[in-house]
Amino acid sequence: MTRPLVVAALVAGIACSMSMAKAAEDRTPVDPKLAALNKIRPVRTVVAKYFPEATYIFFENNLHFEDSTQLYVEEMISKLPARQKPQLEMCRGPKSTCGVWCDVVLLKGECPPYQRSEGATPRKHFVEHMIYQDLHGIDCHLYVTLRVPKGGKRAEFVKDFTALIRSCSHDFVTDK
Repeated sequence: MTRPLVVAALVAGIACSMSMAKAAEDRTPVDPKLAALNKIRPVRTVVAKYFPEATYIFFENNLHFEDSTQLYVEEMISKLPARQKPQLEMCRGPKSTCGVWCDVVLLKGECPPYQRSEGATPRKHFVEHMIYQDLHGIDCHLYVTLRVPKGGKRAEFVKDFTALIRSCSHDFVTDK
């Protein structure tokens, strides 16, 4: 093959894979209950107020958004015997001056007693907020992990976002 044909084939292959990725994105399976919940209480409106550049992903029973994040090596949060050092884990979190990272997972059944309590946990590079919210009327609950930079810069966002998640406790009905 001559060089122009190789380049043309490469460009065509890239264009084809990009259009296939877009088509796959358009038909990503999303839990109908999560889609209905987000339609009634749109997460994007609260997040866009503070993080207009945030990216969002809806997939199956997970709604994820983030802005200005990076990988960190943090100590795992776990109960250990006295004087035993926690293992390290790689996790994604917000950059120290700005950013946000969040997973909202829709799980079946009422909220069980989780090992970690709700609230804020200061970690080495960021603060991690855990929120568990029962969704009455559809036998599901939300498991939310929100990571924001240390310091009070994002306290208003955390307050607004938590209020949004808490407002989801009201009964609502979906078609499915």
